[in-house]
Amino acid sequence: MKKRSVLVGLLVLCMLILGGCGEKEKFDKAHAEVMQLMKQAVAVKAENVKVRTNKDFTYNAEDLQKQDEAIAAAEQKNQEIMDQVNAKLKEMEEYAESDSSLAPQLESIKTAVEQREKQWQQGIAERKSIANMLKQAVPAGPPSNPWKDVSKFKDQ
Repeated sequence: MKKRSVLVGLLVLCMLILGGCGEKEKFDKAHAEVMQLMKQAVAVKAENVKVRTNKDFTYNAEDLQKQDEAIAAAEQKNQEIMDQVNAKLKEMEEYAESDSSLAPQLESIKTAVEQREKQWQQGIAERKSIANMLKQAVPAGPPSNPWKDVSKFKDQ
């Protein structure tokens, strides 16, 4: 009976040791998924929607509305992708806790993701400010004659 309990104990110990193995492979798989998601995030751009102008250089309200919608859609899509990336990073943290050799690699991945997100936020903020300036722009009308009011010989 004693031999049997020792054998079962050794078997349980071996299972626990083997259960911790493979963290590197899981980490690498999650890393590949993060890189794929980051490629998708880079593809999300609001700059593709340009504001058209008419012949007289006035801005069309419909085009400005489309631009706002494109910016909002790009923000939403980016947020969805970043939520997935953050979930993968949390998963990778668990693997890094099990295998301490993965921690430096995880930190470099997190830094790269944070830098990319910071750049994206700066770009979208710039795009929003351009859109707001276009909304506030006064449409240009035909040029007026500056001499009309000061001329001695007014139209009679």
